[in-house]
Amino acid sequence: MSERLTQTLADAAAGARALRVRTDQVRAAVVRTMADRIEASSQDILQANAKDMAAAGNLTPALQDRLRLDESRLVSLCSALRAVAELEA
Repeated sequence: MSERLTQTLADAAAGARALRVRTDQVRAAVVRTMADRIEASSQDILQANAKDMAAAGNLTPALQDRLRLDESRLVSLCSALRAVAELEA
């Protein structure tokens, strides 16, 4: 695993641990912020995904489909995050 990926996974694990001790309102705000940041970075995300897809020629069509992002999938992801933020614990 690359050093960057290892660090990203460690950061995500630390964030998950920190989020467990937060109130429902704080957790909901974090999830809404995630959706906002994904929307704000959508063009960068789509460009990075295009590079990933160009390198994914050896993957099965099903795996390529899971990896592929487009505007519609990002909108759906953000919508789902906002729905999760509204759930009561």
